[in-house]
Amino acid sequence: MKTSALFLILLFPFLTFAQHQPARVELVASDYLEGQKRADGTTAQKVYKGVFRHEKTLLTADSAYFFSQQNTFEAFGQVHIIQGDSLDIYADYLHYNGNERLATLQNHIRLIDKEAVLTTDFLTYNLLSKEGHYQQGGKLVNKQNTLTSEHGYYHVKTHEISFKNEVLIVSPEVRIKSDTLQYNTLSKIAWFYGPTKIFGKDDTLYTENGYYDTKFDRAKFGKKNLYIQQSQTLTGDSLFYDKKKGYGKALKHIVFRDTLNKLTIKGNVGIYDKKSAKVMVTDAAHCIFETVDGNTKRDTIWFAADTIYSRELTFFKSTSTTTPIVNEYLHTTTPSVNTATIIEKSSAIVPMDTIRYRQISAYHHAKLFKSDLQAKADSMIFSYLDTSIRCFNHPIIWSQQNQLNADTIAVFLKNKKLYRIHLLNNAFIVSPETVSVCFNQIKGRNVMGWFVDNKLKTMLVTGNAESVYYAKDKSEIVGLNKSSSGAIRLIFGNNQLQSVVSIKNPEMAFIPIDVATDEDKILQGFIWKPQGRPQSALDVIPMSSVASKTVQLGIKKPTKKIKKYREKHR
Repeated sequence: MKTSALFLILLFPFLTFAQHQPARVELVASDYLEGQKRADGTTAQKVYKGVFRHEKTLLTADSAYFFSQQNTFEAFGQVHIIQGDSLDIYADYLHYNGNERLATLQNHIRLIDKEAVLTTDFLTYNLLSKEGHYQQGGKLVNKQNTLTSEHGYYHVKTHEISFKNEVLIVSPEVRIKSDTLQYNTLSKIAWFYGPTKIFGKDDTLYTENGYYDTKFDRAKFGKKNLYIQQSQTLTGDSLFYDKKKGYGKALKHIVFRDTLNKLTIKGNVGIYDKKSAKVMVTDAAHCIFETVDGNTKRDTIWFAADTIYSRELTFFKSTSTTTPIVNEYLHTTTPSVNTATIIEKSSAIVPMDTIRYRQISAYHHAKLFKSDLQAKADSMIFSYLDTSIRCFNHPIIWSQQNQLNADTIAVFLKNKKLYRIHLLNNAFIVSPETVSVCFNQIKGRNVMGWFVDNKLKTMLVTGNAESVYYAKDKSEIVGLNKSSSGAIRLIFGNNQLQSVVSIKNPEMAFIPIDVATDEDKILQGFIWKPQGRPQSALDVIPMSSVASKTVQLGIKKPTKKIKKYREKHR
């Protein structure tokens, strides 16, 4: 027993060595064979039209030098490696090392499997791991997709190729340039691990991490993302897009910019529908518009709500002639446009007599801040067709020292400056006196007003117009004028109400201040809400975005006292 155990111990190293001995390369056929002794002393067989077998792989060539002792050979002309029924490699030159199962190929190389064709001029291929490597440029053709790069690793078992340096993918829909990319020939998905640009027919995307499914035209990007389409750009921490469905989604730190329309939309969740050209943004959603204050000074409109929609609409011009509406009180005309039709953008061909324009809609808890105009309402709509801002459901607008409210309010801009304002149904204007806690008030069915240099200049109140206007002797209030008439004209100056003129069957009364009652001083429907007036852009921007905006605005972060005030008066 002891002798047998000792024999096995002595024999074990030889058994282990035998198990690790590489398989020998066999020459199974040739047209001509001759032995040669080389100058270095090695013995070789010169083979013509030889067929070699190494385990389950066949290797053929026009000619070869076979070094059987070293288990290697060199092959020249029409080299062909056949591995199973799924892989063929062609080249002009081959050096094969049977001990390492490593093939080194040169010139006019084609590696063909069931899914793709790889061409290059220098390739090393390991027959055991089924991995190929090129580093002098290569091209992969996978049905409709073509990929090129300086360096590449082809993993035949997993059908994956890792590309490095000057990577380019060309497909029917996109062209992709990248620094580092991995591609699967079965799924046809490309993964990016470095700076990457994706060029579509009319758009471009930059990212540094993500994937693109070339088969289904779906993509997801997760680092330093920038999408560009003509004058529009989109950034976000995470972007997803399905090209066939025309659906996109962006998450966290979303910034949509339209340089043509001087528009920026920000938020944390965004949805895009290409067919309707509609964008929805929620979670700290807000817009920024660029306007003009005076002749050259730029101003900004800050615009926020729970949800913001941006969409393209089509305006069909009317073929009939419009009839101007004559304003009998101010001797001005307003063109009628109610014969036109507005529809949402569709895939149909748009006739020449149409205009496409963008509309921004803000729903629930909408707020607006401009240096000389502020607003608050349940919802607001900004239209590029007539450059208007329409406010709905209990809207309030503050301009200079004046507060304006109605069922619906529309503000119109012209050349990026405040131009006109309409208060529709239950209009009410409040202008506080500066010398006392008193309020000049005007109400009526509708109000139309005009701005000069972004400041209220003239207003016309029509339909059951009423007013309470305080009279002063120098700086002392001596009484109040109450009136009712068919219309009232207001004149503003120095940021306050200067003149109230009742026209069309006026009824007027003067009441001395010392005998005026509270009922005399207040018109029915009076409200005064200075606490709801945004004092700066920070009062409009949702709280979750304040920290990131303070640097851009060039102002200090809000103090705890300011935060408490906002919470109290929100």
